[in-house]
Amino acid sequence: MFIKDFRGWRLENSRTVTDSCANCHNSGEHFVYVAPVGFQMGVIFSRKPLLGAKKYFLACPVCGHFSKELSREQALAMRR
Repeated sequence: MFIKDFRGWRLENSRTVTDSCANCHNSGEHFVYVAPVGFQMGVIFSRKPLLGAKKYFLACPVCGHFSKELSREQALAMRR
């Protein structure tokens, strides 16, 4: 176990939502993005943290802008 600054990732097997981006004005399919926040712990070769808080967002596929924050329940409900 070690402490690391983990990067966010796209939620696997989740549906996309048609939305308009406020940043680039792209009206397309936005995906669910998981952003780790605060203190994170994981295994050396793992790309995802085992312990730590996460926030969920709808992200624009073109510019990466977060258009809307989702609750954990909303994000996990969008999984297929």
